[in-house]
Amino acid sequence: MGSFKQQAAIRIMASALGLAILFGVATYWITQIAFEGAIARQAAETSNSLRWALNSKTVASLRKDNSQLISQLNNIIKFGNFDAAELYDADWHKLAEVDNDVVDELSQLTRMDHFKQYTQPIYTTKKLIDGRLAINVFVPYLETPDDLTSKPLGYFEGLYIAPEWRVEQMRNLSYGSVLFVTLAVLICGLALYPIMLDLNKERERKAEKLFQSNVLVMKSLGEAIARRDSETGAHNNRVTLLAINIAEAMKFPPKSMESLIVGALLHDIGKIGISDNILLKPGKLTDAEFEIMKSHVNQGESIIEDKGWLHDAYDVISGHHERWDGSGYPRGLKGAAIPLAARIFAVADVFDALTCGHA
Repeated sequence: MGSFKQQAAIRIMASALGLAILFGVATYWITQIAFEGAIARQAAETSNSLRWALNSKTVASLRKDNSQLISQLNNIIKFGNFDAAELYDADWHKLAEVDNDVVDELSQLTRMDHFKQYTQPIYTTKKLIDGRLAINVFVPYLETPDDLTSKPLGYFEGLYIAPEWRVEQMRNLSYGSVLFVTLAVLICGLALYPIMLDLNKERERKAEKLFQSNVLVMKSLGEAIARRDSETGAHNNRVTLLAINIAEAMKFPPKSMESLIVGALLHDIGKIGISDNILLKPGKLTDAEFEIMKSHVNQGESIIEDKGWLHDAYDVISGHHERWDGSGYPRGLKGAAIPLAARIFAVADVFDALTCGHA
């Protein structure tokens, strides 16, 4: 249980940290994108007042006198928080521009393609040399505003340079969001830990109950087989306990121990297929009869083959009559080629026969 607690804690915390980092990074970028998107929307809303200037007759007159348009661009810079604003006609001829002494900043930007048709507002961002964030926004004016396939009448270009306090505010908001998401994920992980422990306890309790029930079934089946062989079943129980004690001393892992127990209880299950006149014969068996008797191993293998956890008994059933020197049956295995569980059971079986008079 202690090992499970440790593994569960490590896995939950590792998963929580991984998710916290993932969601933290995602939250940071979402916050950044939301801020930049807000600037783009602001540009689109603010520049709507310039649509009047893109009437074909008005464009012609603006090329002669654009003072009114420049005045309106100045208002956009003043009240729309932009640092530069430009208006182009449909052929990308500049009608007017106003900048707020940001010539150096403009030289650092990657300029957009002024010969491409845009049907939706787009923007690019760039960190300036002094660390400030510059957002360059293009807003197209369509003949039919809601129809993205309609022809553009012209374009507005606005430059927003976020002051340091705004960048710091955005950074703090991003970090705060990241911290909140990280703590939320970690708290969820901590909340899941005791729930997992309780679920594991319940699982272990049910597994133990199921194992005990299965052992009782195996014990009953083993005793039934032993009774058919003129035994009371006590030999089966003694040999199983002896094998368990030996395996515990050898520090058998739990899964191997379960297989050994099932195998010990069912080691002679194949005798079900041996006829009574051979199995219960009082005298010595003939060579032919002994060959039939030996077949109980193969029959036992067939009975448990592909039968779920009964198959765990295979090593003991198939190997408990093998001998270290290779004189056993059915395969004549020798030494370490004999499964360890079968060797342990064979030692327990011989010891019980010597001490309790079992033949």
